[in-house]
Amino acid sequence: MKKYNSHRDLTSKGKTSSMTKGRKTTCNERIQIVLDCLGNGKDYKKTAETYEVSYQQVYQWVKKYENGKEEALKDKRGRKKEEAKLSPEEKMKLEMKKLERENERLRAENLFKKVRGNRKEAKTNQIRFEDKYIAIRGLHEKENLSIILLCEIAGISRAAYYKRLKRSPSSRELQNEEIVKDMKALHEKVDGIYGYRRMTLNINRKLSQNFNHKRIYRLMKVAGMQSVIQKKKKSYK
Repeated sequence: MKKYNSHRDLTSKGKTSSMTKGRKTTCNERIQIVLDCLGNGKDYKKTAETYEVSYQQVYQWVKKYENGKEEALKDKRGRKKEEAKLSPEEKMKLEMKKLERENERLRAENLFKKVRGNRKEAKTNQIRFEDKYIAIRGLHEKENLSIILLCEIAGISRAAYYKRLKRSPSSRELQNEEIVKDMKALHEKVDGIYGYRRMTLNINRKLSQNFNHKRIYRLMKVAGMQSVIQKKKKSYK
């Protein structure tokens, strides 16, 4: 599959065939290629090599030509019916669709800001925009909003979002989760009187490690743990 997708030479049963990469063509070129292919008895491979296009392109063009002649070979992508030629009913439907898209975008923006603003979960990894990924996934599942629209609002690409979904946690992230779990248990046990210094000593002793106090401080901060201290009373009124 790697060789096929990279257009390398494929060897099968002692024979070698070259996969030519496709290229952009004009409508007149496509018509000429199709007519030449039909004149050669539908020899797709020879036609593709002659005109330096892919085998798949020639095959698809021939099929389209057989079904719809030259009109089927025209590139109609991005072409829309002019508004002047639309009927009043079609114009009304077009306006309704525009309003629906605008309302959907406004609703998605408001929900996205609300979800990100209320998110106070512990973040034990160092992934950029982790809160955005979580917000996109939650809104897509609960509100049935489009991932394309949510990624556009968040300012990240769809590829980055799907790559994050398939990503497995690293060993350091798993270790951070274990540290946070032990810290929460110790924090409840001592009624929250430990700061990050004493927490570091106890966690290192329990796990037989030598974690830096800065790491423990960061994990306590993201987990919402803070030592309970008596506030100093003011001596004046």
